[in-house]
Amino acid sequence: MTKEEKQLWYQFLCNYPHKFIRQKIVDSYILDFYCAKAKLAIELDGAQHYKPEAREYDRQRTENLKKLHGIKVLRILNRDANGNFSGVCRFIDVKVKERIKDLNMKKTKAIIFDLDGVITDSAKYHFEAWQTLAGRLGYKFTEEDNERLKGVSRMDSLNIILEINGALDAFTEEEKEALCTEKNDNYVDLIGNVTPEDILPGIAKFMADAKAAGLKLAVASVSKNAPALLTSLGIIDEFDYIADARKISKTKPDPEIFAVCAESLGIAPELCVGVEDSQAGIEAIHAAGMKSIGINVTVTSEAPHTPLSSTAELDFDKLVD
Repeated sequence: MTKEEKQLWYQFLCNYPHKFIRQKIVDSYILDFYCAKAKLAIELDGAQHYKPEAREYDRQRTENLKKLHGIKVLRILNRDANGNFSGVCRFIDVKVKERIKDLNMKKTKAIIFDLDGVITDSAKYHFEAWQTLAGRLGYKFTEEDNERLKGVSRMDSLNIILEINGALDAFTEEEKEALCTEKNDNYVDLIGNVTPEDILPGIAKFMADAKAAGLKLAVASVSKNAPALLTSLGIIDEFDYIADARKISKTKPDPEIFAVCAESLGIAPELCVGVEDSQAGIEAIHAAGMKSIGINVTVTSEAPHTPLSSTAELDFDKLVD
């Protein structure tokens, strides 16, 4: 840390009532200081930041953090921290309290759902389709292995199965594409008889209550079959936006799909709630700067803001502000 960072940390932030952490990593950025409760970062800028190209980089960085993660950035010049330390501390205190008050006043305006394991239990059909393919190839594939595939693209899922069986390099890219098509054909056959009766408990009422309250709804699924499945369930028209899996280049835990949903809805990430059933999905929601509801998530890193054991526990009035 620079001497200005050390002074700010040891003489103010380390004992501040609302916890700050140092060197918070967000995507490719390292934030000097970060308060999770206020979703606020503090950056101390030296003379190198006065140059035009540096100012432009800082501007883009600040914009990206706000747009993708809902993080507000306070930029403070080292010369101000040196010349008026007590004034800088008072300024930070005011801004943190304003930010927390502002966040508390904001109401949720959108709910973004994962599909498999959240809206319907199509995850079991994915498992059966992959298991059929793995069996034909003579590979093992268990329900435990299947946990690694939640929220993952079709090709990445195939690569995980091949890796588990020590066969990552056994097929050409063209052959892998053919295997993915075979799996998808298996899956489409399995979901052919899906009806509205297959919507998971609590989901229909939760969605209806959200719509009645004026919230927008979106689906953040990497499945290319999402529109067909939602049509079979009879609820496709309830959603204001359905992510196009063909246009999503990064899979969860990358926040891309949730960020795209929020942007397409025209709603800031911090005003969105994401509903997921996988650890990768929860991490993606958090990285996008949204609140999370987790459905029976096996937590290995970040816990959902609101953990539930099943969709039957979804209660709009209790869970959504």
